[in-house]
Amino acid sequence: MNILKHKDQFFLFSLEVKSDILNAMDFVKRLALGLGFNRKEALHLQLVVEELCTNAFDHTDRCSMKVLKIEKVEDQKGITLTLYTEGELYSLNPPKETDNKGPRGRGLKLILSLVDFAEVKAEGSFIKTQLMKKRSQKH
Repeated sequence: MNILKHKDQFFLFSLEVKSDILNAMDFVKRLALGLGFNRKEALHLQLVVEELCTNAFDHTDRCSMKVLKIEKVEDQKGITLTLYTEGELYSLNPPKETDNKGPRGRGLKLILSLVDFAEVKAEGSFIKTQLMKKRSQKH
């Protein structure tokens, strides 16, 4: 995983191989704890990063670009995860007939249950998946 850009409010990572996902998970955990997320929330953010990035590797061409932007959201006391990939637009709400069939296919449901905002849209030649998690008020 290469850090492409680092600013005070955001970090851009190039995901080149699946093992880069572990580095992104570790980074988001450290950032979340530093921003005051509790350990359970930090773990949830790690799961979201794992599912989001694993889906990118599993459902796009292995040579296609994958860039993860991790951004602090000061006013809402949260973290935004934005993944840019090459590939086809997909829905965050899979059809009902895919529910609980086989050993896979629960990742999007998990992601949606752990974040406060989720959106997928085409942006130029890329697919932009944006997720946001607010920090709880309880500490």
